[in-house]
Amino acid sequence: MENSIKKDFSILLARRCAQGFLSLALFISLIHIATNGWNLIGDNVKIVFLEGTETTILLSTLFHFIAGMIIVVQLFVFGSRIISGDFTKSFLLRKVKFYFSMYVLLGVICYLGFIETEYVSMNQLEQLLAYLLCYFLFRRISAVKDRQLKLKIFPLSETTLSIKADTWKLPVEWENYLIYQFGEKETVKMYKLGSGGTWFEKSYGGKFVACYRIRYTPFHFRVENKQIFPKKVAYGKSKKSAIDV
Repeated sequence: MENSIKKDFSILLARRCAQGFLSLALFISLIHIATNGWNLIGDNVKIVFLEGTETTILLSTLFHFIAGMIIVVQLFVFGSRIISGDFTKSFLLRKVKFYFSMYVLLGVICYLGFIETEYVSMNQLEQLLAYLLCYFLFRRISAVKDRQLKLKIFPLSETTLSIKADTWKLPVEWENYLIYQFGEKETVKMYKLGSGGTWFEKSYGGKFVACYRIRYTPFHFRVENKQIFPKKVAYGKSKKSAIDV
């Protein structure tokens, strides 16, 4: 049993390391292309105010001005939230994620806008597509293998008993390899209105999500069950199934 768990843990760790490497490679490639895209459009596009005169500026100059204004506005927003006590880590992370995503997305679009020019290297685009393909393919394979491992650790995780807490209790053998981080459970009930004005239970189910950190690493193992489990009920005037609201 111990050897089997060590083997499963080693394979899980190898998958996470490979996935992390692919994520880092894709991240660096996207940043590089996005930066080149902003530089290309900033250094090659001019805004003309009065044609035939010297009233033109590079778009990069306008970018710097807009970026400066955004930073000033965000500092003002952060300062006001800190004073009011509404400043939270999640708010900061949402803002950083939003601006970073917009920077990368618009930068890549700008880069693709020069795709038929000599400024764009097709090798970089081919490399990016290769990273994307490998990343999503490996992510899919990893998801399938993670599900198989989840069923080994929590054999009842995909049954109607999965909404019970005991189903998700981490076996003692795995406590040396996985560290519990957080867990959430949500129960769901659905009802159908009968002709007599009585609500009858139609289905009952739940959603459970738990996150474990892989010991000695920054990687995580996430297990979940989002299935809704239908419950057979007798409709009509069956008093046993009736639930008064």
